[in-house]
Amino acid sequence: IGGTVGDIEGLPFLEAIRQLRNDLGRDRTMYMHLTLLPYIPTAGELKTKPTQHSVKELLSVGIQPDVLLCRADRPLPEGERKKISLFCNVDERDVIPALDVDTIYRVPLAYHAEGLDASV
Repeated sequence: IGGTVGDIEGLPFLEAIRQLRNDLGRDRTMYMHLTLLPYIPTAGELKTKPTQHSVKELLSVGIQPDVLLCRADRPLPEGERKKISLFCNVDERDVIPALDVDTIYRVPLAYHAEGLDASV
């Protein structure tokens, strides 16, 4: 489901996937949330607050992500990964960095290197 969590246009789709998990069960569904970790040069760090806010919005419609794919243009420091895990209630191993790569063909290899296939 594309767009911003909380936008009215996406709410029917979010409700549909929430109900789908109820119908199929946790063992046959997975919520994977793609989020952006913007780098703020003046602070010299990746900001996790937008991700925390996005997950909070999902929780408000009854969806707890199982996996977070965190888009970033630089490696995710271990401390930031732990912070995201703690405040988003997602296992640390399921907070997956999704670093920018030079070609789309490297994306599956990058996700494998980060352990996404094991989480799925």
